[in-house]
Amino acid sequence: MLDRYGSARPAYRVPGVDYYVGVPKVALYDPTAPGALPSCANYEASAHVVRVQASNCTLQRFDFTKGGGLQVQIPNGISDTTVTESRFGLNGNPAFSTALLDYRGNGLTVTRSTFQGVGQDPMYFDTGASGTARFEANYFDDLSGDALDFGSTQTVIVEHNAFVKIGMNPNSHPDAVQFCGGNLNPASHESYNLLYQPVGVRSTGNEGIQVSVQCGGTIDGYSADHNAVIAPNAKHLTMSFSITSDGYSVKLEHNYIDASGAYGPFYVVPKSDGSATCKGNVGLTAGSEYAGGQTYYWQAGEDIAGDFGAFVCT
Repeated sequence: MLDRYGSARPAYRVPGVDYYVGVPKVALYDPTAPGALPSCANYEASAHVVRVQASNCTLQRFDFTKGGGLQVQIPNGISDTTVTESRFGLNGNPAFSTALLDYRGNGLTVTRSTFQGVGQDPMYFDTGASGTARFEANYFDDLSGDALDFGSTQTVIVEHNAFVKIGMNPNSHPDAVQFCGGNLNPASHESYNLLYQPVGVRSTGNEGIQVSVQCGGTIDGYSADHNAVIAPNAKHLTMSFSITSDGYSVKLEHNYIDASGAYGPFYVVPKSDGSATCKGNVGLTAGSEYAGGQTYYWQAGEDIAGDFGAFVCT
């Protein structure tokens, strides 16, 4: 996938290309089997749910596609949950009203897991949660719509994940990461991820990286850095924009972008005090850094091009 760009390819190792992400090739446990779950969680067959019941719970090496596809619920009052080396996806059950992973607790870590298959949008959802939500070295593939939807006042860390073919439902407007409500901690960041969209979606496309203030939330400080955002199909719209932002004090730095199948690389909505600072972002097809004179954002249906100097996206 990256060989086509020659020496312009990312200078850092890319997840899903240079190293493995997602559930390892190991035997997984069936959470519907009696005694399979740890004592901190229980399986409710009638609701198709695995519910975490105690803090400091670790769910490791489970196949949550069993039983038709299960939802993992982490209720309010539960702290420091870890989900690792597990698989999520529907396998006969209808979609859940929220997500396959529904988090409302205080502190969540999800690592080395795979979220795969159409039928559920989004795969992850939170509201009323707190603490830090961390997603690392996970694989999201062939999804109906969104992968991760955050809606709480918390710290969000999304790093070393691969998002491939999201938004396969033609009625979706898919985003790898979406924010809807809550006040995002400025320490939050989206780093060293792969966002690869090789196929077309609906005409409005999707944002590879979306740092967007929605649903009454606030984003004041966020870093989207060292990501590979690739929409290679010039004949079909596969992304609206590679990176979209309307937050305050956002850093969009050192990302590698192929916007061939997008309106453009950046859509930054101007703010009175400056919305984003952009530097070190490389156009993969050109093999060079975006600089003055390029087209940087899109507004009211028209590209706006100009010499933005150091490229402060305001």
